[in-house]
Amino acid sequence: MIPEYMRVRQYLYNLLRNSGGRLTQIPPENELCQRFQVSRVTVRGAIEGLVKDGYLIPRRGIGTFINPARIDSSVTALPTIGILRGDGRQATTPFDPFVAQCVKSSGMIFQWLHLPESRDSDRFAETVRSGMDAVIWESFDPTPEQREMANALIGEGIPLLVVDFERARWPARIDAVVSDGARRGARAAEYIHARGHRRFLMVHNIGMRHHRMATGATSTHRSMEKRLHALWRSGERPSAEAWLLRDFNEHMSSHRRPLSSFSLLYTQDHLLPWVAASIERSGLSVPGDLSILVYGRPDPRFLGGLEADYIDRESGMRQAIFDWLEKRVVKRVSGGLFHREIDMNIISGSSIKTLRKEAMKGKKHA
Repeated sequence: MIPEYMRVRQYLYNLLRNSGGRLTQIPPENELCQRFQVSRVTVRGAIEGLVKDGYLIPRRGIGTFINPARIDSSVTALPTIGILRGDGRQATTPFDPFVAQCVKSSGMIFQWLHLPESRDSDRFAETVRSGMDAVIWESFDPTPEQREMANALIGEGIPLLVVDFERARWPARIDAVVSDGARRGARAAEYIHARGHRRFLMVHNIGMRHHRMATGATSTHRSMEKRLHALWRSGERPSAEAWLLRDFNEHMSSHRRPLSSFSLLYTQDHLLPWVAASIERSGLSVPGDLSILVYGRPDPRFLGGLEADYIDRESGMRQAIFDWLEKRVVKRVSGGLFHREIDMNIISGSSIKTLRKEAMKGKKHA
C-alpha cells in the first residue's frame, strides 16, 4: 500500500504541475490533515520533503508556496488521469497496470487514487478536481459508498469512466466500458469443444475468500461449464473444476500422474509463468500432455517459445478507453453517455491440442 505521506506528496506535486508557473499557496496543514485523514506529522513530512527538493517555499507567518522557478515553462502540461480500482483501497484490490498503460499511450499522465477512510465524498471530489482532469474506475461496484463517491465526482464536473471486465451492466449516469464474462465463457467453451475437449481446470489466485466470485452463476468458469454440457449432448459428461494456484502447485508436485482428469487448463496471463513452471517440473508437455487457454496475451517464453491460444482482453478495451479519453479529455465533450460493450476475441495459437477422435464425436452429435 502507498505510504500516507506519499499520497499527500503526490497531491502537492500535482498542484505544482498544474500551477502554470504562478506563485500559488498550497492548502494549510490542518486542511490537508482533514482531506487525507492523516496526522500533522505525516503532512509535515510530505511538505518538508518537497521543500528540501526545492519545489515548495515556506514563508513564516504566511504559508507555503509553490516555487515558480522549479516550473519549466517550456514543458507542455499533459492531462492527468486518476485511476481507482475496486473498493478504492489498494491493500485489498491491487492495481492492474492495463488502464494505466492505456492512459500513458494516450499521451497523458496517470495517478493512482485511493478513497478516503473518512468516506467524505465532497473532500474526495475536491482533491481530485484540484489535480486531475478525469477519473477511470476499474471494477466499480455500485455499493452506497462507491455510488456516493462517483456522484460527487460527477457533481464536480469531473469526467468519470467505469471499466468492468466481468459484468455487462450500466451504472446510471456514468460512462462505462464493459465486457460480459458469461458471454466470454460461452465463447471459450465453443472454442475448446471444437478441438475435442470435455474436461478443463481453471487455475486462479484470488483466494478462498473470493472463490465463489470466480465460479459463481455469472462467472466465466460457470458459463464455460454450462455451455460445454449443452455442446456435449452424449457420451462422457464434461467436467470443470477451479483450483487455487497454491493447490495446483501442490498437486503437481505430489502426484505421479498429475492432472490425468483434465485435458485442458485455463488460467490468466500473469499466472502462466508459475503454472508453466509446475507443468515443466512434473514432466508434462504443452500441448502434448496438456492444452492451455490463457486469459490475456502471455509471453511465449514461458511456454518454451510456443504462442499460446488466448482470449484477447485488451484490444477492444484499449480502443474504447482511447475513444473516451479523446472525447471527454481532449475534445472536452460533456454531453450524453459513453457506453460501449466489448466482445473479446480468442486468438489461435499452438497451445491447444485437437483431440481428433473426441472432436469427430462432437461434430457427429452436434
